[in-house]
Amino acid sequence: MLIKKLLIGAVLVAGLVFSFYPRPYAILKAREGAGLFSMMTDVVAILNAYEKGAVSGVEIDFGAEGLYYEASEGPNWWLYFCEPLKKGTPRRVVRGCYGQIPGVPPYEFFTTREEVHSLIEKHIRFKPDICASVETFCKAHFIKPYTVGVHYRGTDWSPDNEYPQISYAAFGDEVERLAQGHPSFQIFVATDEQPFLDYMQSRFGEKIAFQEGAYRSQGRVALHTDPHNNQCKQAREAVIDCLLLSRTDAFVGTRSNLSRWASFFNPNIPYICLDASDLAKPVGSI
Repeated sequence: MLIKKLLIGAVLVAGLVFSFYPRPYAILKAREGAGLFSMMTDVVAILNAYEKGAVSGVEIDFGAEGLYYEASEGPNWWLYFCEPLKKGTPRRVVRGCYGQIPGVPPYEFFTTREEVHSLIEKHIRFKPDICASVETFCKAHFIKPYTVGVHYRGTDWSPDNEYPQISYAAFGDEVERLAQGHPSFQIFVATDEQPFLDYMQSRFGEKIAFQEGAYRSQGRVALHTDPHNNQCKQAREAVIDCLLLSRTDAFVGTRSNLSRWASFFNPNIPYICLDASDLAKPVGSI
Protein backbone atom coordinates (compact mmCIF):
# COMPACT_ATOMS: atom_id res chain seq x y z
CA MET A 1 0.00 0.00 0.00
CA LEU A 2 2.85 2.38 0.87
CA ILE A 3 4.58 1.66 -2.42
CA LYS A 4 1.33 2.31 -4.29
CA LYS A 5 0.89 5.66 -2.53
CA LEU A 6 4.48 6.61 -3.31
CA LEU A 7 4.00 5.77 -6.99
CA ILE A 8 0.81 7.82 -7.16
CA GLY A 9 2.60 10.71 -5.48
CA ALA A 10 5.47 10.50 -7.95
CA VAL A 11 3.05 10.61 -10.87
CA LEU A 12 1.29 13.65 -9.41
CA VAL A 13 4.60 15.45 -8.87
CA ALA A 14 5.70 14.62 -12.41
CA GLY A 15 2.42 16.02 -13.73
CA LEU A 16 2.92 19.26 -11.82
CA VAL A 17 6.48 19.60 -13.08
CA PHE A 18 5.35 18.93 -16.64
CA SER A 19 2.62 21.56 -16.38
CA PHE A 20 5.17 24.19 -15.38
CA TYR A 21 7.88 22.96 -17.76
CA PRO A 22 6.18 21.59 -20.88
CA ARG A 23 8.22 19.87 -23.51
CA PRO A 24 9.86 22.37 -25.87
CA TYR A 25 8.76 23.02 -29.42
CA ALA A 26 12.13 22.81 -31.17
CA ILE A 27 13.08 25.11 -34.03
CA LEU A 28 16.33 23.65 -35.32
CA LYS A 29 18.95 26.07 -36.62
CA ALA A 30 22.15 25.39 -38.53
CA ARG A 31 25.47 24.77 -36.80
CA GLU A 32 28.27 27.09 -37.85
CA GLY A 33 30.56 25.41 -40.36
CA ALA A 34 28.51 22.20 -40.59
CA GLY A 35 28.24 20.48 -43.96
CA LEU A 36 24.93 19.69 -45.62
CA PHE A 37 24.59 16.05 -44.61
CA SER A 38 25.90 16.76 -41.14
CA MET A 39 22.92 19.11 -40.76
CA MET A 40 20.61 16.51 -42.32
CA THR A 41 21.73 14.16 -39.54
CA ASP A 42 20.78 16.82 -36.99
CA VAL A 43 17.34 16.97 -38.60
CA VAL A 44 16.87 13.21 -38.28
CA ALA A 45 18.09 13.37 -34.67
CA ILE A 46 15.51 16.01 -33.70
CA LEU A 47 12.79 14.08 -35.56
CA ASN A 48 13.78 11.04 -33.53
CA ALA A 49 13.44 13.12 -30.34
CA TYR A 50 9.98 14.21 -31.52
CA GLU A 51 8.91 10.64 -32.26
CA LYS A 52 10.05 9.57 -28.79
CA GLY A 53 8.20 12.42 -27.06
CA ALA A 54 11.20 14.49 -25.95
CA VAL A 55 9.89 17.58 -27.77
CA SER A 56 6.29 18.61 -28.48
CA GLY A 57 7.03 19.67 -32.03
CA VAL A 58 9.73 20.30 -34.59
CA GLU A 59 10.37 23.01 -37.15
CA ILE A 60 13.41 23.28 -39.43
CA ASP A 61 14.56 26.86 -39.98
CA PHE A 62 18.22 27.13 -40.88
CA GLY A 63 17.77 30.82 -41.61
CA ALA A 64 20.80 32.72 -42.87
CA GLU A 65 23.16 30.71 -40.69
CA GLY A 66 25.56 28.07 -41.97
CA LEU A 67 27.32 27.55 -45.27
CA TYR A 68 24.53 27.45 -47.84
CA TYR A 69 22.51 30.62 -47.39
CA GLU A 70 21.91 32.69 -50.52
CA ALA A 71 19.77 35.82 -50.07
CA SER A 72 18.30 35.45 -53.56
CA GLU A 73 17.04 31.93 -52.75
CA GLY A 74 15.09 32.85 -49.62
CA PRO A 75 15.51 33.29 -45.85
CA ASN A 76 15.65 29.59 -44.85
CA TRP A 77 18.16 27.46 -46.70
CA TRP A 78 16.47 24.18 -45.67
CA LEU A 79 13.77 25.16 -48.16
CA TYR A 80 16.29 25.36 -51.01
CA PHE A 81 16.35 21.57 -51.11
CA CYS A 82 13.43 20.26 -49.04
CA GLU A 83 9.77 20.96 -48.45
CA PRO A 84 8.79 22.79 -45.23
CA LEU A 85 9.06 20.62 -42.14
CA LYS A 86 6.80 21.51 -39.21
CA LYS A 87 5.40 18.99 -36.73
CA GLY A 88 3.31 19.56 -33.61
CA THR A 89 1.91 22.72 -32.05
CA PRO A 90 4.21 25.61 -31.05
CA ARG A 91 4.38 25.78 -27.26
CA ARG A 92 7.40 26.81 -25.23
CA VAL A 93 9.33 27.52 -28.42
CA VAL A 94 13.09 26.98 -28.23
CA ARG A 95 15.36 27.81 -31.17
CA GLY A 96 18.85 26.41 -31.32
CA CYS A 97 21.24 23.80 -32.60
CA TYR A 98 20.50 20.21 -31.62
CA GLY A 99 22.62 20.24 -28.47
CA GLN A 100 21.12 23.53 -27.30
CA ILE A 101 17.54 22.26 -27.08
CA PRO A 102 16.63 21.12 -23.53
CA GLY A 103 15.22 17.68 -22.96
CA VAL A 104 16.48 16.02 -26.12
CA PRO A 105 18.47 12.79 -25.75
CA PRO A 106 22.26 12.87 -26.23
CA TYR A 107 23.25 13.13 -29.87
CA GLU A 108 24.15 9.74 -31.26
CA PHE A 109 24.06 7.77 -34.46
CA PHE A 110 21.23 5.36 -34.94
CA THR A 111 21.25 1.61 -34.47
CA THR A 112 20.09 0.64 -37.95
CA ARG A 113 19.79 2.16 -41.36
CA GLU A 114 16.16 1.08 -41.39
CA GLU A 115 15.43 3.31 -38.37
CA VAL A 116 16.81 6.38 -40.12
CA HIS A 117 15.12 5.44 -43.40
CA SER A 118 11.78 5.22 -41.63
CA LEU A 119 12.15 8.77 -40.26
CA ILE A 120 13.17 10.09 -43.69
CA GLU A 121 10.23 8.42 -45.43
CA LYS A 122 7.80 9.75 -42.85
CA HIS A 123 8.97 13.35 -42.55
CA ILE A 124 11.39 14.56 -45.27
CA ARG A 125 10.46 15.48 -48.84
CA PHE A 126 12.87 16.89 -51.41
CA LYS A 127 11.90 19.64 -53.82
CA PRO A 128 10.23 18.48 -57.06
CA ASP A 129 13.05 19.86 -59.24
CA ILE A 130 15.61 17.77 -57.36
CA CYS A 131 13.48 14.62 -57.68
CA ALA A 132 12.95 15.35 -61.39
CA SER A 133 16.71 15.75 -61.95
CA VAL A 134 17.35 12.36 -60.32
CA GLU A 135 14.71 10.64 -62.45
CA THR A 136 15.99 12.25 -65.65
CA PHE A 137 19.56 11.17 -64.92
CA CYS A 138 18.52 7.59 -64.11
CA LYS A 139 16.55 7.27 -67.36
CA ALA A 140 19.46 8.62 -69.39
CA HIS A 141 22.38 6.80 -67.72
CA PHE A 142 21.22 3.83 -65.62
CA ILE A 143 20.35 1.79 -68.68
CA LYS A 144 22.34 -1.39 -68.13
CA PRO A 145 21.23 -4.26 -65.88
CA TYR A 146 23.70 -3.46 -63.08
CA THR A 147 25.08 -0.21 -61.68
CA VAL A 148 28.00 0.18 -59.29
CA GLY A 149 28.14 3.47 -57.40
CA VAL A 150 31.33 5.15 -56.23
CA HIS A 151 31.64 8.04 -53.80
CA TYR A 152 35.13 9.42 -53.32
CA ARG A 153 35.62 12.35 -50.99
CA GLY A 154 39.25 13.33 -50.97
CA THR A 155 39.64 17.09 -50.87
CA ASP A 156 39.68 17.58 -47.10
CA TRP A 157 41.77 14.56 -46.14
CA SER A 158 45.00 15.34 -44.27
CA PRO A 159 47.77 13.28 -42.62
CA ASP A 160 46.27 14.28 -39.25
CA ASN A 161 43.07 12.33 -39.92
CA GLU A 162 42.50 9.18 -37.89
CA TYR A 163 41.53 7.22 -40.98
CA PRO A 164 43.75 6.36 -43.95
CA GLN A 165 43.67 7.88 -47.41
CA ILE A 166 42.64 5.22 -49.91
CA SER A 167 44.27 5.09 -53.33
CA TYR A 168 42.32 5.60 -56.53
CA ALA A 169 43.36 2.10 -57.61
CA ALA A 170 41.77 0.56 -54.51
CA PHE A 171 38.43 2.08 -55.50
CA GLY A 172 38.81 0.82 -59.05
CA ASP A 173 39.67 -2.68 -57.79
CA GLU A 174 36.60 -2.73 -55.54
CA VAL A 175 34.38 -1.67 -58.44
CA GLU A 176 35.72 -4.56 -60.49
CA ARG A 177 35.02 -6.95 -57.62
CA LEU A 178 31.44 -5.73 -57.25
CA ALA A 179 30.90 -5.99 -61.00
CA GLN A 180 31.99 -9.63 -61.18
CA GLY A 181 29.21 -11.76 -62.59
CA HIS A 182 27.63 -8.76 -64.30
CA PRO A 183 28.94 -8.59 -67.89
CA SER A 184 26.82 -5.53 -68.66
CA PHE A 185 27.26 -2.82 -66.05
CA GLN A 186 27.82 0.89 -65.63
CA ILE A 187 29.50 2.96 -62.92
CA PHE A 188 28.11 6.10 -61.33
CA VAL A 189 30.80 8.34 -59.85
CA ALA A 190 30.07 10.97 -57.21
CA THR A 191 33.18 12.88 -56.20
CA ASP A 192 34.41 16.31 -55.20
CA GLU A 193 37.83 15.62 -56.72
CA GLN A 194 38.37 16.04 -60.47
CA PRO A 195 41.59 13.92 -60.62
CA PHE A 196 39.65 10.95 -59.20
CA LEU A 197 36.99 11.28 -61.89
CA ASP A 198 39.76 11.52 -64.51
CA TYR A 199 41.29 8.30 -63.17
CA MET A 200 38.01 6.40 -63.24
CA GLN A 201 37.31 7.54 -66.79
CA SER A 202 40.76 6.47 -67.95
CA ARG A 203 40.32 3.05 -66.32
CA PHE A 204 36.69 2.29 -67.20
CA GLY A 205 35.99 4.51 -70.21
CA GLU A 206 32.40 4.79 -71.38
CA LYS A 207 31.07 2.81 -68.41
CA ILE A 208 31.40 5.96 -66.29
CA ALA A 209 28.40 8.22 -65.64
CA PHE A 210 28.54 11.41 -63.55
CA GLN A 211 26.87 14.79 -63.11
CA GLU A 212 28.30 17.00 -65.82
CA GLY A 213 29.05 20.59 -64.90
CA ALA A 214 29.16 19.88 -61.16
CA TYR A 215 31.69 21.56 -58.90
CA ARG A 216 34.88 19.53 -58.45
CA SER A 217 38.16 20.56 -56.89
CA GLN A 218 41.61 20.32 -58.43
CA GLY A 219 43.27 20.81 -55.03
CA ARG A 220 42.78 20.00 -51.36
CA VAL A 221 40.11 22.56 -50.47
CA ALA A 222 36.76 21.05 -49.45
CA LEU A 223 34.07 22.35 -51.79
CA HIS A 224 31.68 23.34 -49.01
CA THR A 225 34.32 25.63 -47.46
CA ASP A 226 35.49 27.30 -50.70
CA PRO A 227 34.14 30.89 -50.72
CA HIS A 228 34.45 31.07 -54.52
CA ASN A 229 31.77 28.41 -55.06
CA ASN A 230 28.05 28.98 -55.23
CA GLN A 231 27.33 26.95 -52.12
CA CYS A 232 23.63 26.62 -52.87
CA LYS A 233 24.37 25.07 -56.29
CA GLN A 234 27.10 22.86 -54.84
CA ALA A 235 24.79 21.56 -52.11
CA ARG A 236 22.04 20.81 -54.64
CA GLU A 237 24.54 18.78 -56.68
CA ALA A 238 25.53 16.89 -53.53
CA VAL A 239 21.91 16.00 -52.77
CA ILE A 240 21.41 14.71 -56.31
CA ASP A 241 24.66 12.71 -56.14
CA CYS A 242 23.55 11.15 -52.86
CA LEU A 243 20.10 10.20 -54.17
CA LEU A 244 21.67 8.74 -57.32
CA LEU A 245 24.09 6.64 -55.26
CA SER A 246 21.10 5.23 -53.40
CA ARG A 247 19.64 4.09 -56.72
CA THR A 248 22.65 1.95 -57.66
CA ASP A 249 22.85 -1.79 -57.00
CA ALA A 250 25.89 -1.51 -54.70
CA PHE A 251 28.29 1.28 -53.92
CA VAL A 252 31.77 1.95 -52.64
CA GLY A 253 31.99 4.89 -50.28
CA THR A 254 34.19 6.77 -47.87
CA ARG A 255 33.97 8.03 -44.31
CA SER A 256 31.56 10.77 -45.24
CA ASN A 257 28.05 11.81 -44.32
CA LEU A 258 27.13 11.79 -48.00
CA SER A 259 28.04 8.09 -48.28
CA ARG A 260 26.23 7.37 -45.06
CA TRP A 261 23.09 9.15 -46.22
CA ALA A 262 23.02 7.23 -49.50
CA SER A 263 22.76 4.10 -47.36
CA PHE A 264 19.96 5.74 -45.34
CA PHE A 265 17.94 6.50 -48.47
CA ASN A 266 18.24 2.85 -49.46
CA PRO A 267 18.84 0.70 -46.37
CA ASN A 268 19.08 -2.50 -48.43
CA ILE A 269 21.93 -1.42 -50.67
CA PRO A 270 25.32 -3.11 -50.12
CA TYR A 271 27.63 -0.33 -48.91
CA ILE A 272 31.40 -0.85 -48.76
CA CYS A 273 33.31 1.87 -46.89
CA LEU A 274 36.96 1.51 -47.81
CA ASP A 275 38.49 3.99 -45.37
CA ALA A 276 36.67 2.86 -42.23
CA SER A 277 35.90 -0.81 -41.76
CA ASP A 278 33.66 0.02 -38.79
CA LEU A 279 31.30 1.83 -41.15
CA ALA A 280 31.17 -1.01 -43.68
CA LYS A 281 28.83 -3.23 -41.71
CA PRO A 282 26.39 -5.76 -43.18
CA VAL A 283 23.30 -4.68 -45.06
CA GLY A 284 20.63 -3.51 -42.65
CA SER A 285 22.97 -1.85 -40.17
CA ILE A 286 25.02 1.29 -39.89
